[in-house]
Amino acid sequence: MVGTFLAAVTAHVFKESKEKGTPSINITFETSENVETKEPIIKKVYADLWLSEKAQDRSLETLIKTLGWNGDDLNELNGGDVLAGKEAWLVLEEEEYEGKPYTKVKWINKIGGKMSKPLDEAKAKSLSDKLKGKVLAYKQNNPTTEEVADSLNL
Repeated sequence: MVGTFLAAVTAHVFKESKEKGTPSINITFETSENVETKEPIIKKVYADLWLSEKAQDRSLETLIKTLGWNGDDLNELNGGDVLAGKEAWLVLEEEEYEGKPYTKVKWINKIGGKMSKPLDEAKAKSLSDKLKGKVLAYKQNNPTTEEVADSLNL
């Protein structure tokens, strides 16, 4: 399932990653429709709001600004139904883990605003042609790690 979908929270619980033990609030969403096509699609998807030092601010922003949580004790999100029914637009992508495909929640966005649409081929080509010089200049001024290693004979 790929695209942007209207979804509602159905559950949330604290979890931790298997490898590093990083804590998260795991949120279960149920999608109801594709925002772009309006096609009804019912599917459960899961998102982790990571609580590592690096990710805390973004996770709290998602909880408060996007999902409307107004509490001050994260423990109330460990089970229960505090966020149940809260809606958001989820940007979903397909990824693979250990050879198996799964749907990943890339972004949790507040409902509203205008949806972007893909550029048609002619506009995409025109944009690409227009920016080609900038791409080449950037690459010239910012060598890749491999290019630097080659120049140092590493």
